[in-house]
Amino acid sequence: MREGVSFVVPVHNGAAWIRDTLEAIVAQDDGRPMEIIVVDDRSGDESAAILRQLSQRWPLRLLTGEGRGAAAAINEGVRAARFPIVCQVDQDVVIGPGWMRNLAVELDDPAVGAAQGYYVSDRGAGLCARAMSLDLEQ
Repeated sequence: MREGVSFVVPVHNGAAWIRDTLEAIVAQDDGRPMEIIVVDDRSGDESAAILRQLSQRWPLRLLTGEGRGAAAAINEGVRAARFPIVCQVDQDVVIGPGWMRNLAVELDDPAVGAAQGYYVSDRGAGLCARAMSLDLEQ
């Protein structure tokens, strides 16, 4: 049986992006055990309401962070993870088709302890967003 996968998504004021991010994660389902843990780190926008709405359609585990930042929210999600493969995805990242499967294949090698996906900037994004993403692409 293939290893289960836990996705951990920290959210803070991510209302503008979170729906697309989670939709891309839900689309990764390839039949293996999978969970999506979303840690809302005390958002001040509509993130919490959007997450509650999406949890009615998708199998999301919603956790409430303590407002201590992304790293603390990620740690909270990792502690709650049930599966051995943990994929952390930022609130504004849309993963491509087959991303989880490709990552899990790399982790099948016992010599590999961690792997990272490849970043591609949205060419339709504003100049600031593209410039900030340049380091991730390289």
